[in-house]
Amino acid sequence: MDRGSDRTLDARNAALKYLSYRDRSTAEVRNKLREKNFEASEVDSAIDYLVRAGYLNDDRFADSLVNSRIRNKSWGPARISAELFSKGVSKETIRKVLPTGETVERTAAEAFLKWLRKKGLTPPLDVKESARAFRFLKGLGYPSYVIISVLGERSDSSFE
Repeated sequence: MDRGSDRTLDARNAALKYLSYRDRSTAEVRNKLREKNFEASEVDSAIDYLVRAGYLNDDRFADSLVNSRIRNKSWGPARISAELFSKGVSKETIRKVLPTGETVERTAAEAFLKWLRKKGLTPPLDVKESARAFRFLKGLGYPSYVIISVLGERSDSSFE
């Protein structure tokens, strides 16, 4: 086996070790291998192998991250989208896996109820508390129209 084949095998093994901790995006694996000073052809070969073998799949990675962030952190679509994008996931894949409609409204409502319990508050909220709740949910990445729906009958101008 020549030196080039050894390096390609080393790149593949380094990528497998990196993936053994948790699922990762193709871009994350590519960057990690570049950090380890593998040549572009070695990186491409390792990535190609991992994709063909099913070890590397951006759709699966993105779907897993979306479910994790919703379940464990109550994040909304904007915040999840930003994290996926920062991990090198394509906009097309992000669009496919992001929650929409009732799922977003339900998770926003659950996040709001957790926030209420944590703060020891009970509805109806005054304007100041509503504004705080709005900022909290906005920080989690929920769209304004969903937040307004969750908070109730207040007008948009109450939160500005």
